[in-house]
Amino acid sequence: MTMHHKLINTLRASAKRRWGGGRPEGRLDARQVHRAILGVSQDVFKTRQKKVTLDTAVVLAIGHSGSMSGRALELAAESAIVLGDVFDPLKIPFMVYGYSTCGIPRTAPRTVEEQNAYSRWSNLWIRYFDESWRTGALKLTQARENCQNNTLDGESVLHGIQHLLARPEKRKILLVMNDGQPYPGYGHTGWCQGYLKSVMAAGTRAGVEIIAFGIQFANVKEYYLDYVIINNLEDLVREPLRKIDKILREGMLRTLKN
Repeated sequence: MTMHHKLINTLRASAKRRWGGGRPEGRLDARQVHRAILGVSQDVFKTRQKKVTLDTAVVLAIGHSGSMSGRALELAAESAIVLGDVFDPLKIPFMVYGYSTCGIPRTAPRTVEEQNAYSRWSNLWIRYFDESWRTGALKLTQARENCQNNTLDGESVLHGIQHLLARPEKRKILLVMNDGQPYPGYGHTGWCQGYLKSVMAAGTRAGVEIIAFGIQFANVKEYYLDYVIINNLEDLVREPLRKIDKILREGMLRTLKN
């Protein structure tokens, strides 16, 4: 059985409604009757506990820039499919989208001031894989054919954060899959990278849990506090799926405490 199937089954089992024993009233617990007979305790009843729900929404954002062309983008898409195959049967609402820029800049920067300004000169490219999951997963298998131009992570990650903040679920998780190096093509690269950091900080303060998957590069560590590096599909099984498992279980524990 694969790791993600094990994860699905264990989380389903954890979310089942259970009986809590050792109660002073409720339904008689046949397994505890002997305690009353022996005079050990009168708390031999059980009550039905509330069902634990994951109460979590997830967004997966996949960079489609030129630097992700070839195996990198294919690996990101495969990783998204594996994760989607975990979320879908657990009925965790999730959205998958790709991001980059496209087209010829409508107005190229003319002056030094314009070249150094933080501004977007190209069209932001966003593509969704959120019809039915079967259709979305099928489209993801063709992701490497949709490689675009540059990387505007700040605006693109903000798009996912805003989507999550509009959701009613308490837990909001954003997974970013990219080589981790913002590059606008035109404009000030440093300011573009700084904008990503400010978006990350604002999203975290708003309660969104953000994890970056560095696809065959470690650049994500410069921008994301929580990250893992994926060089092949086996890496996804070793660490990221365990991280997702830990996050979802923490959500269950919070629900039980509340």
